[in-house]
Amino acid sequence: MKLMKYEFRSSARLFLSAYCIFAALLIVDRLSIFGLTVLDDTNLEFAKIFSAGSVFMLCFLTVLAIFALFCLPLLFSAIRFYRSTATDEGYLTFTLPVKTEQIIFSKLLVALIWEAATALLAIVLGVLFFMSFDVRSTLEVLQLFPESFFRNISEYPFWGACFAEFLIALPLCAAHGILQSYSAISIGQACGRHKLLASIGIYIGMQFAVSFLSQMLTVPVMFASFRSTDTSLRILQDTFFLSMALNLLLIAGLLVVQFLLCRYFLKKKLNLS
Repeated sequence: MKLMKYEFRSSARLFLSAYCIFAALLIVDRLSIFGLTVLDDTNLEFAKIFSAGSVFMLCFLTVLAIFALFCLPLLFSAIRFYRSTATDEGYLTFTLPVKTEQIIFSKLLVALIWEAATALLAIVLGVLFFMSFDVRSTLEVLQLFPESFFRNISEYPFWGACFAEFLIALPLCAAHGILQSYSAISIGQACGRHKLLASIGIYIGMQFAVSFLSQMLTVPVMFASFRSTDTSLRILQDTFFLSMALNLLLIAGLLVVQFLLCRYFLKKKLNLS
């Protein structure tokens, strides 16, 4: 718990600063839309054109910011892990009376919590963004969504099964992305000079390897479905479900491999020089 508490304190500056920036952008966006509605009642044509252009740019930036929020936890957790394990701060990290796996787990759990909080913030900002244009329509969609969602799941078991797989995939994929960056940094710090460049290169290589393994698993399933004489919707649904299940098994296996790699290099090949 002490490790997680320290990790929260160290990472909070990065995340909370980013949250404030994104929230401020949404407020400015909302004010610009309000200003445009005020100008509609005037004869200031140039001001209307300039304001409309500003609103468009701010809306575009806000949409990009909401999408960027989903990438933020992975980037910030990787930065935090690099600073605390591959730089001078690592001397403090690895002189603590705790095991290497405890350090990895504490950083992973904190990163997952930040990722969940960031995803929730992105959803809230997205809803508020659409409410800037039409409050009533947005509220109606929010009211109708749960009812239609659960009705479709109850009427179509396939969508219910996919939703169950999705719920399992969310934490697995989140942990996989974070641990992959951790393992790349752990291997990269053992490369001597140019640790950062080595870590980035290793991470990119891992991405290609994971993509290749995923294709090796799913392509035979897809090929078998194409060769099947059954062209009904059921065979396509089964193929999709099986492909997702195989990828989940792959990610679960990679989680174990990445954790073992991370622990080995931090425990046996630590290089802080």
